Amino acid sequence: MSTDEGPVREEPTHEDDRGVYGISLAAELAGLAVPTLRLYEAHGLLRPDRTPGGTRRYSRNDVARLRGIGLLVGDGVNLAGVARVLELERQNSALRRHCEEHHVDRGTGLQESLRDRDRDRDRSTASGLQPDHPLLADRGQQGAVGGEHVTQPEAATGLR
Repeated sequence: MSTDEGPVREEPTHEDDRGVYGISLAAELAGLAVPTLRLYEAHGLLRPDRTPGGTRRYSRNDVARLRGIGLLVGDGVNLAGVARVLELERQNSALRRHCEEHHVDRGTGLQESLRDRDRDRDRSTASGLQPDHPLLADRGQQGAVGGEHVTQPEAATGLR
């Protein structure tokens, strides 16, 4: 959803997601300078809530994210690297939720799920669907990892 003034965030579903801190307090809680928060927002590393008048409002989760960003930057990671780390953390969380929802145990359970998926793909291919068919588009794509060609799920998990 968006307005003429830009994207509007949906109403938070959890108390820790509700923007309650002004920029000065959020900066103090995170141990950062106010301009740093604006810089991180400009680089897309976080998106605080806004009041109808446009004032930034940071949530507890935003402050925790700011602390994490500050630690990464303090360790020498540049902002592009921070963005990549945050994206990988998001993907990791999504994968964990998926495994929990499908009762997949870590390790061998994930490998079994990938084998099941590959078996289903092979059955679909045998039934006339080609690997490049839209229903199979995200499966079996080649990606280079360390000079080897592996499927995208294997590249994401490191499992072969």
